[in-house]
Amino acid sequence: GVVLPSFLIILLIAHFFLQSFQKNRVVNGALQGVRPAVIGLMASVTVTIGYQQLFPLGVQVASSWHGLDIRALLIMVLLLGLRAWKKELHPIWVIGISAVLGVLFYGVWGV
Repeated sequence: GVVLPSFLIILLIAHFFLQSFQKNRVVNGALQGVRPAVIGLMASVTVTIGYQQLFPLGVQVASSWHGLDIRALLIMVLLLGLRAWKKELHPIWVIGISAVLGVLFYGVWGV
C-alpha cells in the first residue's frame, strides 16, 4: 500500500523516458558526478554499522578488546571467507546466509 504507488509511478516514468535519458549528455554527466559521492556514502555506512556491530559497548571500550562482539566478528570472517572462496556468489545469498548465521548465533545458540 505504501510502496506500490511510488514504484508504479517510477516504472511508468522509466518506461517512457528511459531512451531519451540514456542519450542525454547532461544526465550522463550528472550520474558520473554522483557516483563517487554514492560510493563514499556506502563506505561510510559500512564502517559505521560495522563498528557499531563489532563494538556494541561504544567508543570507550573499543580501544580494548573487552568490548569486541566475537559472534559478529565470526559472522564477518565466515562471510568474507565464503565471498573470497566463491567470488561469483550473489549478494542476495550473502545477505541470506548472514541472516541465518545471525539467527543461529544470537537466537538459537546465543545468550
